[in-house]
Amino acid sequence: MHIFIINPTAGKGKGRKIVEEFLRDHPQLKGRCKTFHTKYEGHATSLAEQIAVMHHERMKQLIVVGGDGTFYEVLNGLKDHPNIHLAFVPVGSGNDLARGLKTSLNPKRQLNALFAGMKGKPYWFGTYRPDLLAKNRLKLFASTIGFGFDAEITERVNASRYKRFLNKLHLSFLIYIIGILATLITFQPKTFEAKIDGKSHYFKNVWLITLSNHPYFGGGMKIAPKAKNNQQHFSITVVHNISKIKLLFLFLSIFVGKHTRFKEVEELTGSRIEINSSKELSYQADGVTGRCYRCLIEKEDRSRLIKRK
Repeated sequence: MHIFIINPTAGKGKGRKIVEEFLRDHPQLKGRCKTFHTKYEGHATSLAEQIAVMHHERMKQLIVVGGDGTFYEVLNGLKDHPNIHLAFVPVGSGNDLARGLKTSLNPKRQLNALFAGMKGKPYWFGTYRPDLLAKNRLKLFASTIGFGFDAEITERVNASRYKRFLNKLHLSFLIYIIGILATLITFQPKTFEAKIDGKSHYFKNVWLITLSNHPYFGGGMKIAPKAKNNQQHFSITVVHNISKIKLLFLFLSIFVGKHTRFKEVEELTGSRIEINSSKELSYQADGVTGRCYRCLIEKEDRSRLIKRK
């Protein structure tokens, strides 16, 4: 059984249409596929959990059709079901996970590849616990978790009216740029402690700290150009002690991963990172935002299979 969880609003309904056309063009799959559509924010999490309980023994793959946020929701619905094979068809505005997986950004091409022998390979996700919630309430993320400037940009973008408008005009690359410029005016640099594999680092005048499973965030920006998904560690990028003007030049260079040449950019690695702040911090995990004072981030203790190159 091939299960689809489709976000019908992602990509102006593109995902739903593509799946319908694919199934219509492949009548041999009739009776071997089930489709489920999300109806509200967070619905993909409960759907995935219910589907896993009902169909896990017969399921060949669970295909997420949507954006990075939809995949994040599905992943968190499968916390207790690590053996389900995952696949992703990107129809969102950012699609950083597809870039990190090195799969096609063309949803039709990707969907065909999933049924043409693309193999499931191990992928090590990250876990995080805001304000050190109970371990059974930890959350998973696929791509990045970040604190500070990028998190406040994401908050602003998610709440904006221009996001939908620019998506309609196929100008999604402008969404994050507008968010950067608007957030630049109001952002106040942060001071906090980061314990990385037991060693304390005290950072002042921090603009952002991002932990990455692969190079991309923000719709194609190469925040961690050296990052490769692995079992051992995250790539950690810290930007601190930088002026606003210089930060703009940094973000211009981040699309091609040249920002690491700036002396204000520090690159680290770690498998267990604890963020401690006396003031509330904004964070984003795969584009889903929240706020906390403390956060523990670790590699998940097992890999999961996801179809990728």
